[in-house]
Amino acid sequence: MTAQRYDRDPVLGMVGTDHMAPDPMLMNWVGAYDSPQFPIRVGTLEEYVGRFDPDEPLPAVRGELRSHARGNILPGVFSIRRNLKTAMAVAERMVTEAERLAATHTRSDFEPFVSMSWRRIIESTAHDSVVGSGTDETVDQVDARLREAAQIARAVRDEVTRSIAENVSSDSYLAVNTLPTGRNLMVELEVPAPQQDIPVVAEASDGTILVVQETGHAPTMLGDEAMDSSILIERIMNRIHGRELFGQQIETYRIAPHTLDFDVAEVPSADVFDITALRADLENAIEVHPGEWKVRITAQPRRRVLVDVPVPAMGTTPFRVYQAQRPAQAGVTYEDGLLRNGLVTAEVGHDGTVTLTGTDGTLLTGLGKLVDGGDCGDSYNYGPPASDVLVEEPSQTWVDVVETGPVRAVLRVTRHYQWPRALNRHTGCRATDVIDVPVSMLVELRRGEPFVRLRLQFINEVSDHRLRIHIPLPGDVQESAAEGQFSITARGLDAEGGGGEYPLPTFPAYSFVSAGPATVLVHDATEYEIVGRNEIALTVLRAVGSISVNVHPLRDEPAASEIPIPGAQEQGTGIDIEFAVMASSAGYRNADSIRFSDHFNASALSVRGRGRDGIGLPPASEGLKLRGENVRMSSLRPVDDGVEVRVVLLSDEATSAVLEGDFDRTTTVDLTGRILSSAQADGEYKFTLAPWEIRTLILRTAGTASRAHE
Repeated sequence: MTAQRYDRDPVLGMVGTDHMAPDPMLMNWVGAYDSPQFPIRVGTLEEYVGRFDPDEPLPAVRGELRSHARGNILPGVFSIRRNLKTAMAVAERMVTEAERLAATHTRSDFEPFVSMSWRRIIESTAHDSVVGSGTDETVDQVDARLREAAQIARAVRDEVTRSIAENVSSDSYLAVNTLPTGRNLMVELEVPAPQQDIPVVAEASDGTILVVQETGHAPTMLGDEAMDSSILIERIMNRIHGRELFGQQIETYRIAPHTLDFDVAEVPSADVFDITALRADLENAIEVHPGEWKVRITAQPRRRVLVDVPVPAMGTTPFRVYQAQRPAQAGVTYEDGLLRNGLVTAEVGHDGTVTLTGTDGTLLTGLGKLVDGGDCGDSYNYGPPASDVLVEEPSQTWVDVVETGPVRAVLRVTRHYQWPRALNRHTGCRATDVIDVPVSMLVELRRGEPFVRLRLQFINEVSDHRLRIHIPLPGDVQESAAEGQFSITARGLDAEGGGGEYPLPTFPAYSFVSAGPATVLVHDATEYEIVGRNEIALTVLRAVGSISVNVHPLRDEPAASEIPIPGAQEQGTGIDIEFAVMASSAGYRNADSIRFSDHFNASALSVRGRGRDGIGLPPASEGLKLRGENVRMSSLRPVDDGVEVRVVLLSDEATSAVLEGDFDRTTTVDLTGRILSSAQADGEYKFTLAPWEIRTLILRTAGTASRAHE
């Protein structure tokens, strides 16, 4: 059988498998069957790989090496424990952004912390770990490691942004871009606004008035309590750290008989606060007025605002916010039931679904339909019940207007569904007992974005089910395309079967999936299927209760032991998932999907200035810039004497690309760091990428010193 399957190709066999320990008689079998006609060698994986010449051309294999024909591929792992995939994606984005900022804005050495974060991510990628097809205890450990990884990387990211804010006045702000292309960031802030009837204005350092949207007021009464004079001084002194009190800075204080009032602000106008004088004043007042005292802490009036800030590639834009009259500003609007931003239009229908009109007039209807069905499978494979009940229609639907622009317009669609409580394992049917589950869907348009955002939020209260969100297409399609693993994979509507597992045509997407004129942007690994040739169905949640089941409707044999995993039922878990939908007659190819998927996933970073008041605003800055159609920068990180940038061409056609920045030498290396070529560059490097090529470059500047350990 081996000869029939592999012909004369060398076969690499692993010593021990997922379900089988290494055979203690292995060397006996090798001695018995080794022959000149069928040589058998025992060695390490490194020894096997080392037999091949890295410079020898390799055969090209078209496809993703994904088939049920010769074995189980267990595709349900993409949809189980969805929050774990989200945690992985958050950690990876956080450490990637930390590396990019460290490479661009500082000479400090954060490598030990970045490596610590990557180590926790790698430790979470072991078999059955991040996919969630393990015990609940294993999942808890993986989740904790991923959260640690994200927190460590976030600390690096925040430290770098704080350091570059040292040149910005403390009454101003700094927006930071982590992409190699210029873009507009929607920055959310709480800003001082003491004048009640005067609007808030934002202004960049070059005098440009930025688009602002006021969304609400922050609370001003931060504390209002009574305490006895015997504990008053000690308690108040313990709460004050330098000048900070309840997260803000003490502006002034007032003492009256039995009353102590603090006024606090994020940026106080008074230069000095004397805590010694406060203690002395309190001691004198308490001596005269013992008993119960009233203590109030009042913040300067603040407003919550959104600011649309243009930021150069890998750069920064300082801006200040103040109160003044501002002119009418163009942007997103909500009028007569329509969300518009000058690029696309979105409308919510009576059933709670969305109609989207794209930039070229392409129309998509019914976006956001939810379909819930039973699942008698396990963590490895979805299993359709013997008698399923699909719940598609909500029992109630209503729409609330949340925001109306000009930076962001949001509608909240609330739909109530009657979902069966669980699955009856004896009958194979969903329970007749139902639970009313309200599902919120935020429909959002932002200024300058050619897509509509859909954000689902609900608490899962039922078991043994699969929930999918549907994106109907205007006609039948023959294939889909999804980004992931440094490629865009085109897939037919069917999967190849034959290995004891039903070839369910569910597939993974990592940043987007496209079919016909619809492209759906995603934040993390997401399972999808083309249903009925004319709908994209994306799995929102799959809740089951066993690692593996012995008898599965779509699999001939168990994938593992039948171990209960009640945590995978996601009972009481808050589900919060965001997608975005673009409409283009040519699909993803002419919709700039690579760039917009990067924009959709990149953080909008901002930080308050940390410099002294009155130093003014520095000009906007630009870092490394990348130009090239369908070219993505996958990595930018500091190395000892420069920065390493890795780019990938996500296209089957060769493309020219350009890197611009502060460098004068480029070195092309392979993935091991081996030098392939070098060239001089005066801040610009032009090169051509072959189809699907991944290229790694080291960019250096003459006289670059090694990074200092600080």
